[in-house]
Amino acid sequence: MQRQNLTNASLIDTREKQRAFQDAVNRKDREEVHRLLSNGLHINALNEAGDTALHQCIRDGRIDSAKLLVEFGADIKRTNRDGWSPVHLATTLGQRDLVMFLLDK
Repeated sequence: MQRQNLTNASLIDTREKQRAFQDAVNRKDREEVHRLLSNGLHINALNEAGDTALHQCIRDGRIDSAKLLVEFGADIKRTNRDGWSPVHLATTLGQRDLVMFLLDK
């Protein structure tokens, strides 16, 4: 039972870190993004919705945040839970500037 509690606590901690990371990316807070990544947060991890932070930026139309993630090493070929790459998602959503940015990488 104690092991189950530790697993649940770890999962909650990871979710909170992912949310904090996405918030920092959305604010373009370079120092906080760097701090979270330096403390072991994986830039290409999937969130609860099955997207990477880069996918979420594309969904939100946040080109500056997407650029920040790519600068920090986000994998532009990483697919989400549904098998969509960032370019595929940006194309489907009509995010032309994001498509062009990703194709230039």
